[in-house]
Amino acid sequence: MHPKIDPVDVKTYEKNFGWVVGIFKHVKHSKLFICQGALINPKVVLAPGLCITNYDPIISQPKRNLNLPISHVEHNVVKIFYHWKSTHDDRTTVSKRNLIMMVLNIALIYYPAIGILQPSMERSVNYDECLLVSLFDHIRNPVILEKRNAKYMKVSKCQSKSFITPINEAKFPETPETILCAAFNQTIAKPLPIGSTLICRYNEDPATLFLAAMLLKHNQHWSKHVKIEGTASWINKTLNGYKKKKKLNDLLNNDLKN
Repeated sequence: MHPKIDPVDVKTYEKNFGWVVGIFKHVKHSKLFICQGALINPKVVLAPGLCITNYDPIISQPKRNLNLPISHVEHNVVKIFYHWKSTHDDRTTVSKRNLIMMVLNIALIYYPAIGILQPSMERSVNYDECLLVSLFDHIRNPVILEKRNAKYMKVSKCQSKSFITPINEAKFPETPETILCAAFNQTIAKPLPIGSTLICRYNEDPATLFLAAMLLKHNQHWSKHVKIEGTASWINKTLNGYKKKKKLNDLLNNDLKN
């Protein structure tokens, strides 16, 4: 089951888009909105690596209890996993423009999170029926949500017209397998937050939207995104390994206490 979304009903869209979260950092005694992510599991947030540009991108082991609260309540990240990365001289170099997966200490929601676009669904995606969902930090309202129609495109369409230049950082493979573009139906004037979620319809189930990509950069007409498609095996393998290791550590800790 996945959340059903009526694109016309603006009265209930906040509830329907409950899997969209804001990612903040602490600045003195307040929180600063830096980007957004998507819950793919009640305790797992997917986001672009650009979300943590103020943290050291070169790591050997992610730190526990990062000061990076999620959503409107204080939920800390206990583990961060990176998708595309390479190792040189015992150091792990992470591209900021790939995907990161954050594991939270407490579940944020208790209903199904957003579904991920699978390779087997690609032929059934309605590329003209996508939405780009963006969160904005607002003075009066801590976080507001806006959505706009977008059309899923291949990255070559974006680059061939020189709308958005290619990204080359930490040898991130910017190919049709990792990046896509989306054309806006209307001109976009204001900056959109990193991590804005591109969600598309699945023709066999038109009432359901699946997470297809996350925003990296954009201009008034086009947006460039890191693709979610093809990452399901990495997500499942990584989370299963983490759960097994955590369970073993919990058992060892209990034995030590006893």
